[in-house]
Amino acid sequence: MLAGIISKVTGKSYAANVKQRVIRSLKLKQTYIYQQIPRSKTDAISYLYSGGKNYNASTYANRNVVSQLPGAGNLFSTANDYYKIQSGMQNGKILTKKQFHYLGHLSSKVNTYSGGFYLKKNQTLKVAYGNFGDTHFVNWMQLTTDNQNGIVMFLNQTYGSKNHIRAIGYNILKHIKANTFIKG
Repeated sequence: MLAGIISKVTGKSYAANVKQRVIRSLKLKQTYIYQQIPRSKTDAISYLYSGGKNYNASTYANRNVVSQLPGAGNLFSTANDYYKIQSGMQNGKILTKKQFHYLGHLSSKVNTYSGGFYLKKNQTLKVAYGNFGDTHFVNWMQLTTDNQNGIVMFLNQTYGSKNHIRAIGYNILKHIKANTFIKG
């Protein structure tokens, strides 16, 4: 639905808007609209760690489901490019700080989730977690709202629960900047 609104307002396709406003603006090298991933790039494969063995139950992202995943924007990216997108969301390259603040503080929200992330710890952290159903892909981000410290994890092999994955990330974060991040 959002893609349709963007197209109607701008007179350009969703893909053209993403390329111009996000990919080119931020000089992203590893971010693509799913249907436009170059043939020279390998699709990511997800795996399950099970029974003490790596690379079990390999699964690709289903092309039909990818375009319907809420909040993903039909984008495939690397953790590094995703971090650049997060920074661009408030440094004026995609949004201004004022626009980012509005996005994260929508009056219609009923919890700390707004604009694709949760604001936590007195709004000093932005947090997002997602997994792609029926695969082993998991993404978890926890960044200070100024984007100066944090972690962006893109995993294609899972082991354990969502809380286990977050705990691993939190252990890394404790070494980055003590007493800044949360366990969840």
